[in-house]
Amino acid sequence: DIVTAEDLLKLPSLTRDEYRNWIEEEEKKSSFEEKRYLRASTSGSSAEPLVFYKYPEDNASDIANLYRTVLTQPDKRFPLFKGKTMAMMVSDSQTGSFVQRLGFFRTRQCLAMKPAQELYKAFSEFKPDFLYGMKPAVVELALYILENDRKIKKPEYVASIGADLSDEERKVIEKAFGKSRVFDMYGSTEVGNFAHEHVDRPHHYVIWHDTHVVNVVDDDGNSMRTGIGQILVTPLFHRAFPLVNYQLNDYVEIAESKGVPYIKKIAGRNNDQIRNADGSYYTWLVIDRVTKNLPGVLYCQVRQTSFEELDFYLVENKGKCIGREETERVLRERCQMYFTNGEKQTRFHWTDYIPVDKNGKRKLVVSEIVS
Repeated sequence: DIVTAEDLLKLPSLTRDEYRNWIEEEEKKSSFEEKRYLRASTSGSSAEPLVFYKYPEDNASDIANLYRTVLTQPDKRFPLFKGKTMAMMVSDSQTGSFVQRLGFFRTRQCLAMKPAQELYKAFSEFKPDFLYGMKPAVVELALYILENDRKIKKPEYVASIGADLSDEERKVIEKAFGKSRVFDMYGSTEVGNFAHEHVDRPHHYVIWHDTHVVNVVDDDGNSMRTGIGQILVTPLFHRAFPLVNYQLNDYVEIAESKGVPYIKKIAGRNNDQIRNADGSYYTWLVIDRVTKNLPGVLYCQVRQTSFEELDFYLVENKGKCIGREETERVLRERCQMYFTNGEKQTRFHWTDYIPVDKNGKRKLVVSEIVS
């Protein structure tokens, strides 16, 4: 009965809570310790971190897919065996395997939440051919290089992960590291990477249909070929705990090119919500219309302090902003247009930095309303 990608939708989707319960049940079994599991954990961006397990070959598949993002770029500049890769994620490690100590597949990991000057120090010492990391860390490193006029050995490729790369952020990264080097990749700790851009084609995420089955569905669970919906992922090479129709809790915009699906935009998380007093709420789809395309605004974060009050925290891309007063006027008008369930009082705070979470990500919406 399961022949096509859409056929998988005959089966129920798997939530993170269901996955967590399944793992906890398996941990209690006497045979659990006999398995060849490697322990892994998510960053906890949507809730508490999720501890799960993979086979060594599952992990090898994830590593291969990481290198796939650079090996399938159109100009093929990355030297696979001798190339150096630096990651700015949620772990910090300088140890290497025997093969790496011989000069092959050399890697360096830095904690993404470190200050930009420390990231720069590690970057300048290691001189990677491939640099990737959580989006805020990549942008902060690029800003540090530009603001301090640092001369660098440019990597062959620079990749962002963890959230959709805006046009303003992409311009900053390209200015620091060079054009035709920057791309975004998409995945999660549980399912691995499964889509990425090419450096010459932004906003076109090629899906790896040979390693992952991707479905996008509307709110009723119906398959979508175009438009914005929730994404379900089935990794074909994770054998330890096989995931079917796993809910990433993300909205994406799906499209087609010559009949082949691709992701046009990573829209946002379905728990990004602004709430109303009557129990209703605005999802990311509405919030995006309010906050997108603000010329010269590098970051925007909305904090809801009450049902009637919204605080906008804004970081200006220096010298590129249309003006603070004009930006605030645009945001007020958009709030009136899209937040129609009761008036929202807006306050604006211009700042040099918006802190990231402990998982290295920077949320679009932060709500102080206790559900």
